[in-house]
Amino acid sequence: EAAGVAPYVEGPAHAGLSHLRGGHRRGRHVCASGDEEPVTLYVPPDGPCPAAWAVVGEAPAREEVRQGRGFVGPSGRLLWPLMSQYAGLGRADCYVTNLCKHPLDNELAGDDKLDPDEFEACKYALLNELSEVRPERVLALGVLAARALLGDDFTTMEVCTGSVFEGPGYDVVPTWHPAAALRPGGEDKLQYTA
Repeated sequence: EAAGVAPYVEGPAHAGLSHLRGGHRRGRHVCASGDEEPVTLYVPPDGPCPAAWAVVGEAPAREEVRQGRGFVGPSGRLLWPLMSQYAGLGRADCYVTNLCKHPLDNELAGDDKLDPDEFEACKYALLNELSEVRPERVLALGVLAARALLGDDFTTMEVCTGSVFEGPGYDVVPTWHPAAALRPGGEDKLQYTA
């Protein structure tokens, strides 16, 4: 059991930031079809609003779920020093969120971590969330986040990493998720992470 966990039912995508920032909660996740899935954990976004930069990951991992905050685990320990070194930004300067606010099924791999309906529901909710945050730039970490924000403009991470794309009111900068650099053989992705 994570500390500070309360009952929660995820609301509609247009519920607004006050709904999203409701806290670290345990409850039932309502998927795109409207069916309730088994109990899951939810990690809310945090950071300034409006924000010059938004950092969008794919979904919270074990440490993020434990602490109820995004990018505090191994990926965050890699990301934030790089953001400081290369962009002059600290965590407090960025709005931090994920495409999917609950942990994904670890048995699924690659781009298929979300079924198409759930991906579309999460994408819709993320775009609404970012319209309220009004960032100038969005750092899209990982394939799922990049695909959600770039749509047909996203081809592969190898092609898109480090480029700047025009989004709906903000620039999108896709790059490898820091977790990719932490995997065996992922050291080459470290140069593109920040």
